[in-house]
Amino acid sequence: MAISNIKLLFSLLVICLITGQAFAQNSFASLGESDFSIEYEFSDFYSIDLTIEPRYEIYEDDEFAIANQHIDVELFQSYRISKKYSVDLGIQYRFREEFGASTDEFRLTEQFNITKKFLAFRFGHRFRLEQRFFEKSTEIRSRYRFGLDFPLNGEELDVGEAYFATSSEFLYSVGNDTKPELDNRTGAHIGWQLSESLNFQVGLQYRFVTFNIATEHQLYFLSSVEIRL
Repeated sequence: MAISNIKLLFSLLVICLITGQAFAQNSFASLGESDFSIEYEFSDFYSIDLTIEPRYEIYEDDEFAIANQHIDVELFQSYRISKKYSVDLGIQYRFREEFGASTDEFRLTEQFNITKKFLAFRFGHRFRLEQRFFEKSTEIRSRYRFGLDFPLNGEELDVGEAYFATSSEFLYSVGNDTKPELDNRTGAHIGWQLSESLNFQVGLQYRFVTFNIATEHQLYFLSSVEIRL
């Protein structure tokens, strides 16, 4: 797919996001996340992934201001059952207090993935259960994400080529001192397979936070670098 078509995809997404925000009646904020991850494959069936991901505020309360919000450190183990199914177990620590925000968070994650491919299109279902531990509270969160990705040239992704990915995820959270919360995260990315072991990706994601209580609208600018060893 030509560069002009890639620009068109992003232009359409930006228009949709801006239009959605224009009709929003509640609070709006814009944030950014940039993650760096290293994946090491021990075998065809087992791998580990270490990720460092800072989050920073860009726009809030009608003001532009770049400010760090937190930094996540994540370690995931992936067990591939077959070409279609895999199971992941993860631990995560979120550093918040250093940036003047709320308390730090420790998180455990259990995940089940289903991946199917049709021609150039790859479909993915992700089911995730999280236990989030804060200083004075605990939260259980279930998540379901449907994703689709495909190369922008041909049916297979080769080195030096780009791909497009989109997904939508629903989240349900229950805490011991909060009301149940419903969230939705929908976004799109364009990535480049720079080498056999290096991948770069940029994208946008729109989040409807606690839309069953009082909706907060958040637009995220995302970027990631992935290294496979």
